[in-house]
Amino acid sequence: FTASNPDPEPRVVTITVTPIFTNDGAICTTDQEQVFTVTVNPEPQINNFEETICEGDTFASITPEDVTDGVVPVGTTYTWVIASSNNVEGGSESTAASATIPGSELTLVAGTTSPQDLIYTVTPLSADQCEGDPFTVTITVNPTPTMDALEDIEACNGEEVTINFTTDNTGGVTTYDWSATGDVIGLPDDTTDITDSNADITFTASNPDSEPRVVTITVTPIFTNDGVTCTTDQEQVFTITVNPEPQ
Repeated sequence: FTASNPDPEPRVVTITVTPIFTNDGAICTTDQEQVFTVTVNPEPQINNFEETICEGDTFASITPEDVTDGVVPVGTTYTWVIASSNNVEGGSESTAASATIPGSELTLVAGTTSPQDLIYTVTPLSADQCEGDPFTVTITVNPTPTMDALEDIEACNGEEVTINFTTDNTGGVTTYDWSATGDVIGLPDDTTDITDSNADITFTASNPDSEPRVVTITVTPIFTNDGVTCTTDQEQVFTITVNPEPQ
């Protein structure tokens, strides 16, 4: 027969066997019986697992959860292979069965500007050496935020100025955290976050003085995907010079 046990606990049946001998039409019996048990252990049934991290981060060791009640039988171990790396570097296959799936530091192939998935196919093995159905562990790696270079701007008093913030990042939302130091030139003072993926600041340049006014703008891009926000220490710095009008 094919052993069956869909439960999370072992199923046990007791078998009682009595031999019967037949010869020349005579049937002989005995009160001597053989009794033994058949125990069918369950196989682990594990949920698929998904996690999103930033490029260069280490995903935590994963303790999978059972499909039914979230509790994996004690003693369950796992082996895994890389089903797909998709521009993700740093993943490794298991060399031996382990009680958890070790995390690792993951980076993206140079030039990758959108989220990429590393997918493991994992095979669980119960303490009783029963192999469960494979499940997947998908680690999504968000790219490091980037933005296009900005050139210095020179404007006249009263001129409308537009500053465009753009990025090559796709697959999420890029925001831009910016700050200004220097003279007052009419920049909005109530906006420090630009929240569009292709955003801009528009203002009317102001300089009532007889000498140029100069401000330095520092911009940091921020990338968000799947509820995970990734930052960078790479900033864009440029200046805005507002020249006075002839008086």
